[in-house]
Amino acid sequence: MRSIQLAGILFISMFVLTFFQSCRQQEQSKKKIVYVNSYHRGHPPSDEITAGFIKNLPADSFEIIAYFMDTKRNPSQEYIENRAAELLDSIKEIKPDLLVVSDDNAVKYLVEPNFQEKTIYL
Repeated sequence: MRSIQLAGILFISMFVLTFFQSCRQQEQSKKKIVYVNSYHRGHPPSDEITAGFIKNLPADSFEIIAYFMDTKRNPSQEYIENRAAELLDSIKEIKPDLLVVSDDNAVKYLVEPNFQEKTIYL
């Protein structure tokens, strides 16, 4: 399990570094990043991933808006689908430059049904 978490952190870090390089070439205003974690604050693996993600981005270049789906404590299908719909509305309103998700439920219930045919242009 630990190796999966480290692989996830490595993947996110590589993705963010690539994104950061492209942002350097654009104007100097802060870029908006929406980060969605499948679980909740206080869940140790999620806390580690979230902290690692946020810590590695310069605060003067990025505005990070973090959301937690809380699907570990609320595993019902109805709750998860409603929470994903709420988050989708928030993402559309924010219009981020980048959407980053962490763990399976964020991918399964937020990304797969809503962003299959899109790149983050909302």
